[in-house]
Amino acid sequence: MLPFVAIASSALIEMFVTFVRQFAERAPSRARAAWVSAAVLLAAALASPLYGSLVSFSRRLATPTHVLAEAWIREHARPGAVVVLGRGWLDVTGTPIEARRVDDLKKTLDGGLDALNGAQIVVVPEPYFNHPTLGQLGFLDRIHVGWRVGSGNGYDYEFYAVPQR
Repeated sequence: MLPFVAIASSALIEMFVTFVRQFAERAPSRARAAWVSAAVLLAAALASPLYGSLVSFSRRLATPTHVLAEAWIREHARPGAVVVLGRGWLDVTGTPIEARRVDDLKKTLDGGLDALNGAQIVVVPEPYFNHPTLGQLGFLDRIHVGWRVGSGNGYDYEFYAVPQR
């Protein structure tokens, strides 16, 4: 669909430039105002797509959030700590933690604190942020993608401390 939008945008810009030229020929005293208003309108029309393109391009160059989450675990989880992770979410091989992989993180969180017994940290990807059990855990940190230049791409991650019994 992008090529069609680009062609339609180019045609619209060409029509606008043609209109301004004809207007300037008919009213030479207002020609400068017509060109200035055309430039302002064109800049306003292109500002959003240009900013979106800049953000998209910068996100491709930025570090993905899963890499940042894996680095957070390496830096903050003490050796031997039990970290609950959804199966297939993060690669923590080579870290000094004990990864407790669960097939369905939502079902594990549905089990409440009993299902997390013995764990020290729970890594929660974005799809599960609003789970009620998280209110019983201690919030540690969040890796947030956001919509800004230079932000990473991928899911947001939150890290929670499990209260010890």
